[in-house]
Amino acid sequence: MTTVMAFGTFDLLHPGHEYFLRQAKKQGDYLIVIIARDLTVKKVKGKLPQANEKQRQQAVLSLNLADKAVLGSLTDKYAAIKKYQPDIIALGYDQTHFVRGLKEQIKKLKLNAKIIRLKPFKTDQYKSSILKMENDLTKIFDFLKLAGNLKKTFRYKMADKKLKESVADHTWRLALMSFIVADELKLEIDIPRAVEIALAHDLAEAITGDIGALLIYNKTVSPKKKQELEEAAMKKLAAKIPKKAAKKIIELWREYNYGSTAEAKYIYALDKLEALTHLSEAGYKTYNDLDFIPIYADKAVRGFPGLKPALKILKDKLKEEYKKGEFEWKNKYDKV
Repeated sequence: MTTVMAFGTFDLLHPGHEYFLRQAKKQGDYLIVIIARDLTVKKVKGKLPQANEKQRQQAVLSLNLADKAVLGSLTDKYAAIKKYQPDIIALGYDQTHFVRGLKEQIKKLKLNAKIIRLKPFKTDQYKSSILKMENDLTKIFDFLKLAGNLKKTFRYKMADKKLKESVADHTWRLALMSFIVADELKLEIDIPRAVEIALAHDLAEAITGDIGALLIYNKTVSPKKKQELEEAAMKKLAAKIPKKAAKKIIELWREYNYGSTAEAKYIYALDKLEALTHLSEAGYKTYNDLDFIPIYADKAVRGFPGLKPALKILKDKLKEEYKKGEFEWKNKYDKV
């Protein structure tokens, strides 16, 4: 009886894997498939497979091609060869891990095993890396669909209808402002990073909706509660995209919320200035908290003083609206 042995990860099992095992089966009478362990995959590829080792083992067995499918050793990559002493070792057309030193090891074990390379199967369609990319892209577009909720998530819920603005509208202009204002004021910040933070800063609202600043100011919602709701929402969003993208999205969002960099403090302050820009455009007839609006951005700009010239301009615009509405503009409002 001729025993054939094949090795692999077999993650996201596809027709290319099946073709490989079918070819291996034809080389002898008994096929043993060694499944790479999760920790081995992480060591070699830098990340865990999408399916765990038990799931991958069962997937291989479900093809009814392998007579035996076993998990590899965590300590000795040649353990299976020593134990089962195959007559033929079938390698994939692009298999590189485990190959180096294999011939020498077979000689050392005094085996007569023959090493063969099997032919590929439609590598433009069924290579694991291509399938993973397609799978990841599908996840990304599913995530973008959910993020698209920001286009129909409106700010200033309790205010005049003329203030109607989606979170997506706000985010777009904030991102636009982020590099134009930084260039004009010659701010020493990482502008591309600032733009990224601007685009990610309100993503949680695709799930939570807008928890407006006025709700916090009036103590209707506590800052802690808002943080908890948005943290949970970000975890849900991150779960829908590939790990690398998820890590970056979470990182950008936390950087903004914790103000851990100059770029985060800049966008936090600029976010308030974008809101004042919108309010100055909407006009005095839409204002519903006259003592809150003029001081809304003050604290944030004190945290990033480079934006004081921009805040002064916006306060001047607001002062004009207060005059039109015959509202009192208190001296304290002029302070920055």
